[in-house]
Amino acid sequence: MFVISLNLGLKSVRAIVFDETGQTIAAHSLPVTTTLKGSMVEQSAEEWWSKLREVIRVVTEDQDLAQQIELATVATSSSCLVTVDEKGHPLRQVIMVSDRRAEEEAAQIGASAAFEALALEHDLKCTSMLQMPRMLWVKQHEPDVFARAHKFLSPNDYLAARLTGRPPITDPLNAEKSYYIGDRAAYAAELYDQFDVPVSMLPEVQPVGSDLGRIDPKVAREVGLPSNVRLRLSTYDAICSVFGTGLRSEGMVCDVSGTVSSVRLFCEEPQADEQGRVFSQRFEPAGCYLLGGSNNLGGGLIEWTKQCFYKNEQYPYEVMEKEARESRPGAKGLIFLPYLLGARAPIWNGDARGVFFGLERFHSRGDMARAVFESVGFGIREFIDVFKELGRSPKSITASGGLARIPLVNEIKADVTGVEYQVMEELESTSLGAALIVLVAEGRFQNYDEASQAMVRTRQIFFPKAKNVQLYDELYGLYQSVYEGLTPVFAKRKKIMASGDVFPPLEHIENL
Repeated sequence: MFVISLNLGLKSVRAIVFDETGQTIAAHSLPVTTTLKGSMVEQSAEEWWSKLREVIRVVTEDQDLAQQIELATVATSSSCLVTVDEKGHPLRQVIMVSDRRAEEEAAQIGASAAFEALALEHDLKCTSMLQMPRMLWVKQHEPDVFARAHKFLSPNDYLAARLTGRPPITDPLNAEKSYYIGDRAAYAAELYDQFDVPVSMLPEVQPVGSDLGRIDPKVAREVGLPSNVRLRLSTYDAICSVFGTGLRSEGMVCDVSGTVSSVRLFCEEPQADEQGRVFSQRFEPAGCYLLGGSNNLGGGLIEWTKQCFYKNEQYPYEVMEKEARESRPGAKGLIFLPYLLGARAPIWNGDARGVFFGLERFHSRGDMARAVFESVGFGIREFIDVFKELGRSPKSITASGGLARIPLVNEIKADVTGVEYQVMEELESTSLGAALIVLVAEGRFQNYDEASQAMVRTRQIFFPKAKNVQLYDELYGLYQSVYEGLTPVFAKRKKIMASGDVFPPLEHIENL
C-alpha cells in the first residue's frame, strides 16, 4: 500500500508518496506566494488548490506507481484563517499564522467575562495568532465578507473539503485553535455567542484518523489518482512531525525546523505550565501528551539571511555555511535576536524584533551568518529550559525539516542545548508523520511504536562538545539579557510605527 501525503507549509506545497516502510517513492513541491503589509501576512487559498493539484499530477505521471496509492492525507500549517462561502470558495486572502492584525480583537475577547471563566477552567489563552480573534477582525473590519461567509476553516479543513467535495471536517487539535474544548467535545459556544459569531460557522470535528471517504471522482481523474483512493484525517504539521521523527517514549524531544521551528516533548502524563509559555496537548491515538509549541521563524531566518547577504551567490547555502564555519563559536561576540516577525512560544511577545548586538567594524557577513545560526540554537534552548524548569529533562532531540540539512546548524544546536541531536533520514517529517498516522488508523500497524520502528530512521547523530557547551551557556545568558533590556524599547518602537508617519506600512510579495 502507498500513501500520498499532501503537505502545505508556509513556503511550499508538496506531494510525497510513501510505502509502508517509510521510503519515499515519489515527491514534488512548488513554492507559494506570501504577501506582507505591515502586521498583515496573507496567502491565496486558490493558489494552494491550484498548486496542490499540480504537484499531485507530477507524482502520478507514472501510472503504475499511481495505481498502488490507496490512501491520501493532508497536513498543513495551523492557525491560518480561510474564509469560504457556501460552495467552499475563498472570499478573501488567507490570514496566516504570523499575522498580527487582530491584536485589538484578541484583547476584546481576553477581557470578556465568558473568556475569563473559560480560561480559569480550561487554561486557555488569547492571542492574535488564534482563529477567533481573526474571525472577529473580519466581522468588524470586513462586514460584507462576514455576511457572505459560510465557514471559517483551517488550511487542512479547506483542502480536504476541496479534495472530497464534501462538507469540511476538522480534527480536535486543529479545532483547539478555535476554542474547541476537548473535555466537552464541543466549541466554547458561550464565547462565540458573546461576540455574535455563530458556532455553526466552524467545521465539524472528528477524531484524528477518521475516514473522510473517497477523493471526488472529478478531482481524482484530473490529478491522475485511482478512483478508489480514500482520504483519512490527520492533523496539522507540528503534530504530524512529532511522529515523523520517531517520538514514542517519555523524554524524547523533536525539533522540526522548516520556516518556523516546532518543538515538542513526548509525555505520558499531562504537564501544565502555569506561565503559559508552552502548552500540553492530548494526542488520543497514541495515548500521549505533547508539550511545547512553535516559534515564528527557524529556517525562515536562513532564507532571510540568504536574501540579505547571499542573494547573488550561485550556491548560497554552501557559501553561507562555509563562511559561518570560518567565524568561530560565539560569532566573535555578535548576538542576533531572531524575532523578525515577533516572538511566539515560549516568549509570546508580538512586539519583539530582530537585532544584531555587539556589531563591530571587524565583523563580516560570515560572522553575521554564524550569529543567525546560533540564534536558531538559542531559540530551541528557550524551549529546553522551560521543559527542565517543569521537571522534564530531555533525553535526546530529533532534528528534521529543511534546516536540518545544514550540518553546522545541527552542531550548534547540540552545543547550545547540551543534548545529542539525532538527524532523521527523512527530513520531511510532517509528510512522513501524516502517512504514519493514517496507516495506524488504517490498521496496517498495531500501534504508533510499531509504526515508528518500521518507518522512521536516524541518519546522523551530533554530540555536544563540552568546551562549546560552556561557552554557549555564557552566550545564552548574554542573549537573554539583550532581549530583556530591549523589551521596553520594542514597545516604544511599536508606538512610533503605529503612527504610520515616520514608518509607513510596507507591502511586498515574496515567492517563498
